[in-house]
Amino acid sequence: MKKKYFQRPDDSPSQIIKVLIQCKAYSRSVGKANVQDIRDTIDKYNADGYFLVVSTALSTPLFDYLTQLRNKGNFWVDWWTRNELEDKLRENPEIIKRYSDIIKTTP
Repeated sequence: MKKKYFQRPDDSPSQIIKVLIQCKAYSRSVGKANVQDIRDTIDKYNADGYFLVVSTALSTPLFDYLTQLRNKGNFWVDWWTRNELEDKLRENPEIIKRYSDIIKTTP
């Protein structure tokens, strides 16, 4: 049985876990059909978590599904949408400079 993440008060504030990362770059919101079989994929790779990064937004059904997976506590689950990506780039402008060939900014 997998460990329940962040459920017990005696958990260490930091843990080393194996996380699957999936990136989706679509012009529309990313839906559940675009990220099928998350639990099966986590099991296949014996991972402890799942991190989804999308260039737009999550559909409501996908957001609800990821939230449900997170709340069950069997896996570490998180996601970043365009808003979080933009926030991270604003907080870390050196990333923009380092990858100026693929990151375009507007004034």
